[in-house]
Amino acid sequence: MPDLQIRPTLLSLASAFPPLTVKQEEVSESLSSGWYRDVAQVGSIMEKSRVRRRRMAVSPRELMARDTLGVGERMLLHERAVLEVGTRSAEAALRRQARERIGSLLMVCSTGPITPTPDLLLARELRLRPSLRRTFVGNMASGAGLNALSVALDGLAARPDDRVLVNCTEIHSVHLRNEPTREQAVIHSLFGDASSSFVLGLDGPGAGPQVLRCLSWQLYDAHELISWKLLDDGFRMTLSPAVPSLVAEHIGSFIGALLGPEGLGLQDITHWALHPGGPKIVENLARRLGLSDSQLRATWSVLSEYGNCSSATVLLVLEELLNQEKPRPGEHGVLFSCGPGMTMEGALLRF
Repeated sequence: MPDLQIRPTLLSLASAFPPLTVKQEEVSESLSSGWYRDVAQVGSIMEKSRVRRRRMAVSPRELMARDTLGVGERMLLHERAVLEVGTRSAEAALRRQARERIGSLLMVCSTGPITPTPDLLLARELRLRPSLRRTFVGNMASGAGLNALSVALDGLAARPDDRVLVNCTEIHSVHLRNEPTREQAVIHSLFGDASSSFVLGLDGPGAGPQVLRCLSWQLYDAHELISWKLLDDGFRMTLSPAVPSLVAEHIGSFIGALLGPEGLGLQDITHWALHPGGPKIVENLARRLGLSDSQLRATWSVLSEYGNCSSATVLLVLEELLNQEKPRPGEHGVLFSCGPGMTMEGALLRF
């Protein structure tokens, strides 16, 4: 008879960043005096983002000094940074894990196409076994971290003796654009670079946060609100101001569908890790869910210190939550992210 206490468990979680830390006022000053000098209130846009600093593989000053950067040059910078930062976070996640038990590797990266895909290069750097099963998730952006968790759960169900390594690495800094619009100023005020990795395996209480459920939800009619497309002069992101209110409109139904099958309600959730896609997203979600700033301390802290790092961000929030809030055994937590599509992704944890 199966042990019902044995569940998919986050056995380790670690992050890594490029070495360069850039303060928000440095980005604001560079944009205001350079490419964005004709855009009104760039400084105000930067300040309202609630981002204080970010980690970047490439300095905005360096990019602006070049005036423009070709796609090939951007991708070369991207490839180097993804492998370097991704390897460091994965190495940290594997520090206390038996590498020979890693049967599957899932890697998420939405910030640049590379072939061979970077999961192969990462597996080579980590010296993982040649029979490794690899899955690469691209172009799903901020929702992809929890989507990868769902795929990892499927792999674990099929091969319960294995361990699954998941790596989310995003390098936005190489895609800064000399397109002087308010929309691009908002985007350039938010996004940073980061890598987050975790190992998932079957284990009992006390080994780490247990994953009780995951849920994906597609808002098909809103698929044009966020985009990330490759143009002749590089990547271009769009981000509609309608996103925060749309996500908030659906969050009640989404959380109900996530918690209901486990017989839980909002009152049963002690810890919240929301993807800090931007301040308005967090504020709108907080209002709809009735959450205070203290309940979202980890979310606001990650936005302030790292910005929006796409797929890695919700995992950075979870890491901050684990380190600072130190959840007690038996407490429940919710992870939530949203991304292009529009998609909503959630996970229910038991600590």
